[in-house]
Order: sequence, then structure tokens, then C-alpha cells
Amino acid sequence: AHRAVAASSSARGSRRLPPRDAADEASSTRRDDADDLFPNTSRSSSWTVAMGSARRMSSQPAPPPPPPSSDASAPHLPAVVEIIEESDLRDVVDAADARGIPLIFDFYADWCGPCKTLTPKLEALVASQPRGTLTLVKLNVDAHPSVSDHLKITSLPTVMTMHRGKFVDTFQGVLPDDQLKAFVEKSAALGGGVGDGGD
Repeated sequence: AHRAVAASSSARGSRRLPPRDAADEASSTRRDDADDLFPNTSRSSSWTVAMGSARRMSSQPAPPPPPPSSDASAPHLPAVVEIIEESDLRDVVDAADARGIPLIFDFYADWCGPCKTLTPKLEALVASQPRGTLTLVKLNVDAHPSVSDHLKITSLPTVMTMHRGKFVDTFQGVLPDDQLKAFVEKSAALGGGVGDGGD
């Protein structure tokens, strides 16, 4: 069953999602790191252990991020990925981290009109970037409610950029084309703008 669209949208064309229960309404703190994408999994992977170590040392200055891996065994990421299973999401995040590739998350629903306007534009802009510099991760909030609930996503579409395990930029609704292009280019620049050069 799909969640009904609550009150109308903002001027930029976003749709509000109703809270799932009273606890959601009371808690509005947005999560901002990779661990929050995996609410139903253990913290045993190398990704979450590394990120957890960095957070536990918060009283000390954070070490500089490692350079992007040139490890040929790190999985190649396509320009656009549709998440089907939560394990796919973990694999994408781990592969992006191994290569230093920023991810743009497009949180959408099939019933969301503004999402149908935004997603094709995002796909085209991300695909126009040099190969291996940026990946668009499409995530249907109705298929993955635990992820959207943990991230406190209340409007669709919601777009978030992740780099090195942290969400670093976000917007809701449909941006004008020039602002959307600037958002994608800014996200791609986080990874240094150097593609993998392969095909």
C-alpha cells in the first residue's frame, strides 16, 4: 500500500509524506551518515567499522580521508543505480567509498509527480559527467521505508549527496535546471572529477 500524499507541495514541487506513527512525528532529527542507511544490519562491515572509529575519536581532529583507491578489484559503479535490496545499497556505498566516488541519492515514490519530473533530469546530468566520477542512487521510499524513516525524509523528491560516508548536501522538490546542474557538478567535484577512464 502506498502512503497517501499529505498536504500539497511547496513552490518547488515537493510532496509531503505523512509520518508513519507518533514516534516519527516527535523525533525530527535528520541522520547524516552512512550507518543510517542500514538500520536493519549489523555494524560489522569494514565500511561501518571505519566510520564508527572516526566518530568515536571525535575529541581528536579527524584524520584526512584516504585517497581514492586505484584497486582494480573495487567494483565499478555505473552512472545510475536503482536499489532493489538493502544489500545492494550497502554494496554501492562500499564501492563508492573504495573509489572515492560521491553518490547522489534520489529518494522518490512511484506516485510522486514531481519525482517523475526530476529523476530523468538527474539521470541525464549524472550520465553526462566523466565516467567513474559520480553515481546516482535511486531509492523508492515505499520499497525501503526503514531507510527513509531513519533519514527522516518527509518530502519527495528529496536529493542528498554523500561523500566519504557523510551526507554533505541536500535539497527537496524540483530545482530550476541551472541550479540542478550546479548541484550535480558540485557533487561530482567532491571526488576530484577524475573518472576511471575505462569503458
